[in-house]
Amino acid sequence: MRRTLATFAIIIGLTVGVAVILLGIRSFFVRDTLHLAQRSIGNEFDGSSWESWIYSNRGTIRWNLDREHWHYVTNPNPFPGNTELRWYTNDADANQPVPLNSSGSNARAGTQWISKGFDLLGFGIGHYSNRSTAGEDWVTSTHTAVRLPHWFIALLLVGPSAYFTWRRRRVRLRLKLSQCSRCGYDLRVTPDRCPECGWTRADSTQEKS
Repeated sequence: MRRTLATFAIIIGLTVGVAVILLGIRSFFVRDTLHLAQRSIGNEFDGSSWESWIYSNRGTIRWNLDREHWHYVTNPNPFPGNTELRWYTNDADANQPVPLNSSGSNARAGTQWISKGFDLLGFGIGHYSNRSTAGEDWVTSTHTAVRLPHWFIALLLVGPSAYFTWRRRRVRLRLKLSQCSRCGYDLRVTPDRCPECGWTRADSTQEKS
């Protein structure tokens, strides 16, 4: 069972990793966007919504998450509740800067905001929050952005899968050649135990998995 799960994990890792590599190549020609949104109505005056985008273009993947909570007394819940999921191509740029460290306010507009983050060499993460008030009405919103290069995501997926595949093949080859599966020492004279590292044949079953 353990060996089957490990094989399944390796196949999934390699398959998704290759898919990310192909998506990275495609990103230099087409800008892809996956959009998921949901708007919920709490009562007559209160509601919330969130929207998530995944952008792929020019060698990077960017994930955005926007959340909003509102309380409208003068115009009770002007937005209908709904859920939406779409995949499409557009001009959204995954390389746009993520929110960086800043804060401020605008007394006339009744807004306050603060943001934190970093953006360097295709790696970025940032968070922005804002609150606006107008009489009894108020809205709070947050924006979170994470950007990673395609090659980094593919490396996280393909790297471990490729390593464990190579390791299992090496163990099988060494056992076939009467070598210690751990250090490669010649075991033709002492087939049940390795005098170099202490490996025993009882360990081979576990190492094959």
